[in-house]
Amino acid sequence: MGVIREQHTLDIKAEVATGTAATVKEWIDKWIQITGTFDATLVVEGTIDGTNYETIDTLTAPGLIEVPEAYRQVRVDTTIYASGTPAGVIVGRNAETM
Repeated sequence: MGVIREQHTLDIKAEVATGTAATVKEWIDKWIQITGTFDATLVVEGTIDGTNYETIDTLTAPGLIEVPEAYRQVRVDTTIYASGTPAGVIVGRNAETM
């Protein structure tokens, strides 16, 4: 069976707010790419239980972040916002199809 690559657009707020979590529980080799021109602090968070989120990484500029496999959901929390439009995607391989 072939490898199916998955991709979701992340909900990143252009204000101080938390985006909706993306469910990636069946994914392996997960990466987040943050793009855009912005003056903001973005905290990438993950959860195993769907309730308690832990910080994976913090960005103040575009970049790539590897997401540990154990996280079932990820979200981006905009903790400081001045201007611009941050955007991002999460990609990975679907372990269910391997």
